Amino acid sequence: MSTAAIRGLAAGVAALVLGSIGAAAPADAAKARGGAACGEACLKGVMDRYLDALARHDVKAVPAAPRYRYTENAAEIRLGEGLWATFNKWGPYRHDAFDPSTGGVVSYLSLTENHEIPFDDLLAVRLKVVGGKITEIETVLSRHARAAVNLPPKDPSWMEIMNRIEPPKTRLTRAQLIEGSIGYMRAVAFADGELAPFAESCIRLENGNITAIGANDASPVPVGNGPPIGIVITPGVQAELPPLMGSGCGKQLNYRSYAFITGSRPNRSARAPQSRAPTNWPPKPAEASPPASAGLSFHSPEIDGMTKAMATLSQLSNSIIRPRM
Repeated sequence: MSTAAIRGLAAGVAALVLGSIGAAAPADAAKARGGAACGEACLKGVMDRYLDALARHDVKAVPAAPRYRYTENAAEIRLGEGLWATFNKWGPYRHDAFDPSTGGVVSYLSLTENHEIPFDDLLAVRLKVVGGKITEIETVLSRHARAAVNLPPKDPSWMEIMNRIEPPKTRLTRAQLIEGSIGYMRAVAFADGELAPFAESCIRLENGNITAIGANDASPVPVGNGPPIGIVITPGVQAELPPLMGSGCGKQLNYRSYAFITGSRPNRSARAPQSRAPTNWPPKPAEASPPASAGLSFHSPEIDGMTKAMATLSQLSNSIIRPRM
């Protein structure tokens, strides 16, 4: 596995590695999936239409296939339910990732939910597009995300790094990207920082919070209190942890800073050949009036870490990670 740095982790206990990959699948493979290939511009256009329909509470405007699947925080529901009933307006943050070879597109966004008592959320949306139509809609919503105000980071270099296009000669292969993202989830589940190719300079940005940072790194957002775990518990021993903020991403995991994570299944990874942020975000407020249910406070179990199940562009492995006994 390449020792390239995992520097910008777009948050979450099971954060997925976004980066540059090899060439897209050949045209005949695209035809086999149904219709011509949908490139980056095409995928962005489909995502734009979906997000605009959500802002307008207009399910009929979604370019969905006759048969599709829609989930919100792993629960299968119908379009028009859940966030569709309580959406208020988009926030200033949006980051897109595209994988034309699989017809996949992901957006990670900030938003405001509810009208009577509004609160900030962070949302990850994955769409699968076949023949110009959406066949899969997977959403992961972190409600009452207090650190959403940190996004986009005030340090412009953060988004520049996330959005830059890697030269073809230095791009990692798909296999390397898959290995890196799955390695990260294993490193968290097994509390072993050696299972992923972490660099000494490594920052984890989780739901707008800094939860890991290298000793010589400058934080792109205000630094909070770090991981919630403050002690290591072993049979008959209870020891205070050394300072975790400043130890980087890998070493921090060795102290079981995410001991509440006991596994990850299935392993799924988001992949981005050319990550770009839109230039026309946020859009102007929708003209349509909120639905009658817009004042309703819709609640579901909180998801700790936006990308614990973050927008998956393709299922890569069905392996099950179990913690050591």
